Amino acid sequence: MCDPERRRFVAALALLLVGGMIGCGGQHGLVTVSGTATHDGKPVEDLLVVFKPENGRISSGKTDAQGRFTLLYTRDQEGVEKGKHQVYVQYAPSDMEMQIAIEQGKAKIPPEVSEVVAKYGNPDKSPLTFDIQQSQEIDLKLD
Repeated sequence: MCDPERRRFVAALALLLVGGMIGCGGQHGLVTVSGTATHDGKPVEDLLVVFKPENGRISSGKTDAQGRFTLLYTRDQEGVEKGKHQVYVQYAPSDMEMQIAIEQGKAKIPPEVSEVVAKYGNPDKSPLTFDIQQSQEIDLKLD
């Protein structure tokens, strides 16, 4: 290779290596977490379950009609960073009209969900914590 070609090759290789390190940074310790959120033994639908690590990026997932959730690290990638997490929930109705009505004060959060959000909705005051070191299923009993 002549000098300019070699420099381009080395520069391209360096970009690939740096890009690979940036792309994988923080993700090497990801594990999958899913589970069920219940209140008084019944599944809670339309909760956004958030795992906030001590350092790093949050992961979240929305509960379905059976209260099931799977945490996502990014829109396209399941996972949670290993380590200790503060866990909190927010009400996230699937019906956008309902969301707007709640924000405008024209509708209220369902009472059973309101109790859950009152106790577990503040990221700094939620009593839920988990130390995640491996992939697992979690039962969130939000009583």
